[in-house]
Amino acid sequence: MSDEENERAALAEKLRHYGRDELKDGSLLRTLKDVTGGATWRDCLLRLADMADPVCSNVGGGEWPFRCSACGGHTTEFDHMFPPPEAKAEAERMLRDALDLADDCRIVSAHSSEPRYCPWCGARVVEVDE
Repeated sequence: MSDEENERAALAEKLRHYGRDELKDGSLLRTLKDVTGGATWRDCLLRLADMADPVCSNVGGGEWPFRCSACGGHTTEFDHMFPPPEAKAEAERMLRDALDLADDCRIVSAHSSEPRYCPWCGARVVEVDE
């Protein structure tokens, strides 16, 4: 088990413990602080959200088309999984020709040049507003 998986399991066990027994000192906030290690209710909720749905962003560039902001994993180890833009454009051209589509007809692809989840840590890849 990875450190993150161990941390999730420990947090889940604490939640189950309090779910079966009583709240710490009868307070939901004290219980959440104890379970998550958060200092405020906001910290507690954000920590729970991060455990339930870990996210990262693509901080790649240059030699790494994708680099995970959470774990640092990058695509140079399996670049063949992410076709270069010119290959995607050629595939779309061939599909357009095969289906006899007009040039202004947009082809929507389910494939992306970036993964939806980091292949190393499993975090969901999100776009960061700058």
